[in-house]
Amino acid sequence: MTVHLEEQIRDYTAYVVELSTPIGLDALTTETPATAQALPRGRRLQARWGVAVAAATILLVVIGGLALGSRLLSPDEPPVITTPTPSTSVPAPTTSVPAPTTTLVDSGSAPPMNWEQVPPQASLGAGDEANQYLIHSVINGGPGLIAVGEVRPSSDQWWLIAPGDAAVWLSEDGRTWERVPDPDGVFTGGLMIDDIAATSSGYVAIGAAEESGFANAAVWLSADGHSWSRVDSPNFVEANMNAVAVGDPGIVAVGGGFIWFSPDGRTWSQVETPRAAGLLRDVAFADWGFVAVGARSHEYFDIDSGEYLQAVRPHAWISANGLDWERIELHPSTEEWVGASPHSVLVVEDTVIAAGSYARTYNSHFDAVPTFWTTTNGVDWTRTILEDVLVSGMDRPQALIGDIVRTDGGLVAVGEWNHAPKYNGDTSRGRVAAWASSDGGATWIETPPGTTFPITEAWSYMSEAAVFGNELIAVGSHEGRAAVWVGVWTD
Repeated sequence: MTVHLEEQIRDYTAYVVELSTPIGLDALTTETPATAQALPRGRRLQARWGVAVAAATILLVVIGGLALGSRLLSPDEPPVITTPTPSTSVPAPTTSVPAPTTTLVDSGSAPPMNWEQVPPQASLGAGDEANQYLIHSVINGGPGLIAVGEVRPSSDQWWLIAPGDAAVWLSEDGRTWERVPDPDGVFTGGLMIDDIAATSSGYVAIGAAEESGFANAAVWLSADGHSWSRVDSPNFVEANMNAVAVGDPGIVAVGGGFIWFSPDGRTWSQVETPRAAGLLRDVAFADWGFVAVGARSHEYFDIDSGEYLQAVRPHAWISANGLDWERIELHPSTEEWVGASPHSVLVVEDTVIAAGSYARTYNSHFDAVPTFWTTTNGVDWTRTILEDVLVSGMDRPQALIGDIVRTDGGLVAVGEWNHAPKYNGDTSRGRVAAWASSDGGATWIETPPGTTFPITEAWSYMSEAAVFGNELIAVGSHEGRAAVWVGVWTD
C-alpha cells in the first residue's frame, strides 16, 4: 500500500509493458485497446528499467499523473487459515450513479496530533550511503510491531529502481528497531515486501520478486516474525502483489490488474478477472466480503475540444468468497473527473472507507488533493474532496494517501505532499502529511498543520500506520532512509 512516486513508476511500468510492444501511445492509454485484447493473458510482465521509465513517464503525463502506481519465525507447520462458508452474499452490482459529490474545504473538528520522528539508527539505514532503506507497511504484531519493506542500492537518479532485498523489522516500543536476520536467504535477491497481515496462526507477507527483468508476485509465511519461509507457486506471475487481507474465506492479495486467493497461505490461485481490473492498490475484509480498490485508465470524447481525452477512473471490486468478483465504478456518469485513484481501504464496523486523491489538472502529475470514499454495502459510494487546500512551499502539489487507520481519537490518514518540477530550474520537493477525522470520515483536517513537517528535496512520505497502545506508529521514508514517526492526540 505504499504510495509514492517510485511506486507509481513501478506499477505503471508493469501495467504499461504488459499492454505494449508494439502498441502505439494512443492505444496504450485506452481502457481496452484492440491490440491489447489480442495479447495472451498469461504473458509475463517485462519490467526492464530503460523502457519502463520512458513508458511510465509518458503515461504519468498523459493520464493525469495520479498515484496508481505500491508487511515474523517459521513454525514446523506453516500458518493455516480456516475457510468457513461465507454467511453473506455480495450485494448485486448496480449501474446507478453514486450520490452527489460532497466537496469540503480543509477544515474540521478533529483534535490536533503531535508527531515526532524516531531518531536515525543503523537498522533503518543510518550511515549506509550505499543503500536505500524503505519501509512499506507496519502492523501491531501482538507483543510489538512488525514492519516490512526493502533495502536496495542507492542511486542519484530516483527513477532507476534497482532490485534489492526484502526486509523485516521488529520493535517492542515503536522507537528502537532491529532488522530480522536472513540466514536462509529467503529475502535476498531482487525481492521486496509490500504488505503484511496477521492470520489465525502467524503472518503472511506479500510483495514482488524481480527476476531476470520480470516482476512476479511473492509470498512469505511466519509464525512470529523472526523466522520466515518463502512460498512458491506457478501462479505468481505477471505482476507484483501490492496488498493482502485475511477474512473468513481465506486470504486475498491484489496487485496490478490481478487478484490472488489462498485458503491457507500455502496454495495460491490467480482469480480470473478481466484486464479491466486496472491497478489495484489495497484490499480489506468486511462483514459482507472482500473489497479491493484501485483505478483504471478511461478514454472519452471531449465535445469542446473534439478530441479523445484520458481520465483515471476510481473503482472497487467486491467479493463474498474471494473467488467471484464484481467491479463497482466509483465515478459519476458525467465527465467531470480529470482523474482519481483510491490508494487505501479501511473497514470500520459496517462502513468501508477508501482514501486516495483527485486530480484537478489535465495532463500533469501534480495538482491532486486528498479524496475519501465511503460505503456500507460495497455498491453505493459517496465521496469527499478536500478541494481548497494550500500547501506552504509547494505550487499545486500532489497528495498521496498511503494508509487510513482507526484510532480512539478518530480516523487518521497518512501519506505525503509532493511537488513535481514545473519549469526549468524547478526542483522536486516533498514532505510527509497526516489527515484526521473525528466524525467518521465526513470531515477531514490536516493534522498537525503543514508547517510542522519539513520539506525536503528527497521524497519523504508516510506509507502506513498502526495503532500501538495510545500512540500511532507511522512508517515510510525520509530523505532516502527508512523512517518512523510516533503520533499522539493532544486532547
